[in-house]
Amino acid sequence: MTDVWMPPRLEDEGVQLAADHLHKEHTWEPASMPARLSSMKVASVICVLLVVTVGCGSSQTSKRTGSLLVKVTAGPTCPVARVDDPACAPRPVNGAHLRLEGPTDLTLVTDNAGVARGEGIILGNYRLVPEPLDGLMGTPSPLQVVIHQRKTTHVTVGYDTGIR
Repeated sequence: MTDVWMPPRLEDEGVQLAADHLHKEHTWEPASMPARLSSMKVASVICVLLVVTVGCGSSQTSKRTGSLLVKVTAGPTCPVARVDDPACAPRPVNGAHLRLEGPTDLTLVTDNAGVARGEGIILGNYRLVPEPLDGLMGTPSPLQVVIHQRKTTHVTVGYDTGIR
């Protein structure tokens, strides 16, 4: 390909640096339009990849956080508990409020499945405080919870229905 001129290497024999000794085959001609567009496309793709790589990398904050998953149930659900009877199994509690106190303070609320999730919680020791719920007799005692780096801490909380 002769559309881009490259100077001769200095270590080649017989190189003369004077401009009057250049041959016609070594004269410079601008790159063709398709070649320039192609190199612009390559440069654009490289820039986009760099931005995506830098922008989507895990931040230092995400490395110093973890998550919490709390399963909340209420039981007993039968006056005479039977071990193998699924109708007597503890039921999920929807709408339970759980305060997380520690390096970060926040309140989690359970969904229909009785599950509350907290993401991006700063690492450390916490106190999980279940709040009283209407219709349930007892409020569970606070629990000590440790949030570990890039891991999910699983906790189970049980409310008392008062059924005996």
